[in-house]
Amino acid sequence: MVLRAFIADSPMRATLKATMNFNARYGCLKCTCVGTTIQVGPNKKKIILDSIDAPPRTNVGFRQRDDKAHHKEWCSPLEAIDDFDMVEGMPVSDRLHLLDEGIFQKILVGFLNNTFELLGHIYPRQKEVVSAYIIKIKLPYEIPRRIRSLDEIAQWKATEYRIFFHYLSVVILEDFYQYEGSFNHFLMLFSAITIFSSRAHQQYWSLAKIMLDEFLRHFGKYYGRSNITSNVHNLQHVAHEVEKLGPLDLYSAYDYENDLRFIKQDVKSGTNIVEQVAGRLTERSQVVKAKNIAKLIYPRLRPNGRFFITEDFSLHTQFQNQ
Repeated sequence: MVLRAFIADSPMRATLKATMNFNARYGCLKCTCVGTTIQVGPNKKKIILDSIDAPPRTNVGFRQRDDKAHHKEWCSPLEAIDDFDMVEGMPVSDRLHLLDEGIFQKILVGFLNNTFELLGHIYPRQKEVVSAYIIKIKLPYEIPRRIRSLDEIAQWKATEYRIFFHYLSVVILEDFYQYEGSFNHFLMLFSAITIFSSRAHQQYWSLAKIMLDEFLRHFGKYYGRSNITSNVHNLQHVAHEVEKLGPLDLYSAYDYENDLRFIKQDVKSGTNIVEQVAGRLTERSQVVKAKNIAKLIYPRLRPNGRFFITEDFSLHTQFQNQ
């Protein structure tokens, strides 16, 4: 068994590797870029990561502490794992945190809060119209969660941002990108992430990399230089990690997020929490589950009218599923 990668959000990745935090000047886990400190208010400063194509970090360089400013004083226990790559083994392009709750959330909430001075703004009346449109839309069976109105955006889950981005954004946001060329700039992000989300588009992965680099290169022009956060900077590392680990959904945190409720159910008191979880997981792993050995034949029609071409692909007479 080989340990390929740890899937975690930005603060946890820095903790696991014993490095500077993600928003520090030397915080990037993938390249040796140095953050720039800018003034964003009368008494407020901010570090942005606007460097592109900085030299990449390597496993050897990490273990030898080539960039001392990147490391904490103590060493991560992960360095004791044989053959574990301290750079490649900690991907930053987990789509849940980098994209759905990162870039996509930043863009949509930015429009609502008038964060981007050069772009348009969704005014209250427009917000009502868009919300009514979103609620009215019926999505296919494959998308179980319905999007709530923009009034409830503070409670949106990552999957709602994901659905909005992939299925609704190019229809709804076009009217709000008022600055010349800004919507085409957004379409580069939309196209690149769509391509990187499926192996069916693998022949275009090199093109998607160019799109993301171009999106990042002009991000400050449209959204403001102060918004070039670590999430935005990490877009330039997506292509390399997709080449190494596969399409974005193959190594996202969604699977682990879905299991959190089971872990919470295993904790019955505030003491010995780890032991409680470990004990319940061990018990669950020893349960023998009955398996259905009957082999289903496709295509097949279910009583509810859903027609399965294969196990994973079906058609239905309802409009949104045709």
